[in-house]
Amino acid sequence: MAGEINSKQEDFVNLLSEIPRSVWEEIVKKEPEWELMEQFYDKLDFGRLSVLIVAIALNDYMLKGNAKNYWSSIQEHLKGLTNNISIYEIKELLINFYEKERAHDTKIDRLKKFFNNELTYEKLWNSSPEEVSSHFQEIWDKLANAMKQRKNKKTIVFAMKILGILLLMAKEKQNVQLYEFPKIEIPVDLRIIKFTKKLSAKNCPSGNYKEIQDFWSEVLDKLNERYMSKGSGKGITMLHLDSLIWQITPKIEPENQEECIEYFTELGKTEIGKRLCALILNPNETS
Repeated sequence: MAGEINSKQEDFVNLLSEIPRSVWEEIVKKEPEWELMEQFYDKLDFGRLSVLIVAIALNDYMLKGNAKNYWSSIQEHLKGLTNNISIYEIKELLINFYEKERAHDTKIDRLKKFFNNELTYEKLWNSSPEEVSSHFQEIWDKLANAMKQRKNKKTIVFAMKILGILLLMAKEKQNVQLYEFPKIEIPVDLRIIKFTKKLSAKNCPSGNYKEIQDFWSEVLDKLNERYMSKGSGKGITMLHLDSLIWQITPKIEPENQEECIEYFTELGKTEIGKRLCALILNPNETS
């Protein structure tokens, strides 16, 4: 599928290229993980917080409710957290939380794999934003090895996305100068699959995660080419693109399109919202 961008996808890329970088940053801030974990940024050192959110992200699957409910429940469970907490205490707090969750045995086992690995102690616990951004690819490799999963698996890629969100938070709050993020895959969940089907039409991926990830990598490459051709300077990352697609997918339905338009209105881009709904929902669009 990579390299085969059809006319509908071209229109989609052109439309997204009208979104300024500053608006993409606001889109990331709408992610439930940013909204619900931001309060801990001022309570914990960066390294401690990176360990905490990566551990939580690794178990973001088979949830009782939606993602926002999951992160909200975690936020409530951790509300008394202070910076003098030890790595052992964080581990025990999270074990206590997951004992009440679905698939609790598997999730607790995943916690133990993560906390009992040198990555957690040596690369994250005492890390700075600069160190994490400069060793992002290495951390990704080590995380996949620690969890005994492939690098492109949803929970691994999602954990790296959340670590990326934390880096953007550091950039905003501390004016940290970050290295460029390496190219990471899109975390393929049901929302991403659903939106991919809406956009891909006849040549939709059959459910193969690698195909879907290659498809979105191609979309991102084309999008950043548009930014370069417009002289817009720095483009966006998969973190930004995934945040948008994940947030708008439930809204791009015939019965919900007013929510989609309202979403973009809040970002100051009402017209883009209208055109996006028309593009995705118009049955006359062909590939």
